[in-house]
Amino acid sequence: AFLISPVFTSIIAVFGVVFFLLMKPSLTRLKSYSRELLELGKYTNHQMSESILGLKTIKAMNSEMEMVKSLQKSFEKYYAFRIRQFMIKGVSSNILQPLTIVFVVIVFIFSYSRPWFNLASFIAVLYLIQRSFIYMDKMQVALHVVNNMIPGVEHVVRVQHDVRENQERDDGKERFSFARSLEFKNVTFSYGEKRGALNDVSFCVKKGEMVGIVGPSGAGKTTVVDLLLRLFNPE
Repeated sequence: AFLISPVFTSIIAVFGVVFFLLMKPSLTRLKSYSRELLELGKYTNHQMSESILGLKTIKAMNSEMEMVKSLQKSFEKYYAFRIRQFMIKGVSSNILQPLTIVFVVIVFIFSYSRPWFNLASFIAVLYLIQRSFIYMDKMQVALHVVNNMIPGVEHVVRVQHDVRENQERDDGKERFSFARSLEFKNVTFSYGEKRGALNDVSFCVKKGEMVGIVGPSGAGKTTVVDLLLRLFNPE
């Protein structure tokens, strides 16, 4: 391309750089929409799962319409973001074709009146322009795909990091045996940074004895059983 027409090739190169700079905000917006869609998809799936699992309670409380409206709102929001995403992709992909025609016409008008104009060279340059724009289009499509996938990849990496950070450690060396009693001695436990679920709890359950643990919701009854089974480690 440079050997045939260094001027036109340089113009094409500059045009390509300018085009990608102009398209940069749309790529940023596309990434933003992809991130929104990822979060919205997770939230909607959670809502659907909760609705199906709690269907009996929802019907008993006569709350079907409230649940339907809530889900409908999520679906409409998801739909709106998908439309915006496809609009950006469509506009970015299809804007290059008319720009190519305009560019070719401008090049022809500019060069036709010049004394050095040569039709054979112009046809060769025209072919090279067309090939250059095809590569630009391919690069743009690739950038769209990459920006569309980045939020999902970030989420996967974040989950992998959380899994590594919170791996279950099996430090027990002795075999479990229940000969006489199970005993809690000043056991304290909290979920993350929240207020302590249990604080300085002590009790003893003898073998063969039946014990009832009572208390209001959130008092720590389930936490006691989870600690007893060593699903959690006491602090």
